[in-house]
Amino acid sequence: MLTFEFIQHKEIKSMNTEKLIERIMTSVKENKIVLLECKLEPDERMKLIKRAIELVDNDFTGIELLVLNEDRERTISKILKTHIRNAMFLPERKKGMTIIGPSKIIKGMEHDFGKVHIHTKPQTKLE
Repeated sequence: MLTFEFIQHKEIKSMNTEKLIERIMTSVKENKIVLLECKLEPDERMKLIKRAIELVDNDFTGIELLVLNEDRERTISKILKTHIRNAMFLPERKKGMTIIGPSKIIKGMEHDFGKVHIHTKPQTKLE
């Protein structure tokens, strides 16, 4: 059975990067796929990957990560709307979504034409 954990923006905005990374890693180590209601910035992704590498052992083999960016279509009106909305509602983090899961379960993830594909490994017994 796959378990998804959705972490809302209102919970994320009160956390610093270190606290958010620990929150994510706690869930991923429990074999949950985490859906963040925000786009992790490149420096946050780097810190998350570094932390995952530090935790690798026989039971935890790492993470798979996919960032969905809302501003793929780059028309002037969309760029302006995005900047205005971000300035008013999401000043700390950019709008989008980040999906993180254990590589023990997830073979790979991809995003194309508005769809997310999560490829899982053949079912194994999880503790």
